[in-house]
Amino acid sequence: MPLKPVVVSGFLATALGVPGIASAQDAGFYAGLSAGQGQYKNGCAGLVNAGLVGSCDEKDAAWKIFGGYQFNRVFGAEAGYTKLGEAHMRGALGSAQAVASGFEMVAVATMPVSGLLAVYGKAGFLRWDVDLSGAGISIGDTGTSMTLGAGFQYPFTKRLAARAEWQRYNDVGNDNTTGQSDVDVFSIGLVIKF
Repeated sequence: MPLKPVVVSGFLATALGVPGIASAQDAGFYAGLSAGQGQYKNGCAGLVNAGLVGSCDEKDAAWKIFGGYQFNRVFGAEAGYTKLGEAHMRGALGSAQAVASGFEMVAVATMPVSGLLAVYGKAGFLRWDVDLSGAGISIGDTGTSMTLGAGFQYPFTKRLAARAEWQRYNDVGNDNTTGQSDVDVFSIGLVIKF
């Protein structure tokens, strides 16, 4: 049975995020806060390069504040400041840590899954700052790396929603100075729409 033009155009408008009746209410500014755990991969590399030997704890608390604009039901953009936590080394010469943070800008694509529950993906860039300190070490560096993530969002009201998210920050740090690590952050957060 052929689809009617009205049904086809309505489906395309929703699927492609074309502004219309279905998506007009979803457009606007929002802000949020999330917290969880950062997991470094090879997070103590810079400390080892600086001559420290010891056990490395690569998990720590992480958090982020962010704001964004939802252009329509599907597409949005976010900017935020994130603390990725630290990788901590304890050894004979004392303890030291590698601490990473930065500003990120990402594009966000959201699709409904079931009822009010939606899944989203994000991709963009992190302008990172990594500092090594302790046990006579003081090294810092900055740079830019890619980031991507995915999560679920569920609205409690028209203005308040909850998120559960995984985000990967690739190649944070410099191999020649602070060491380089991928950092995974698992978090939950709240979003307020304006």
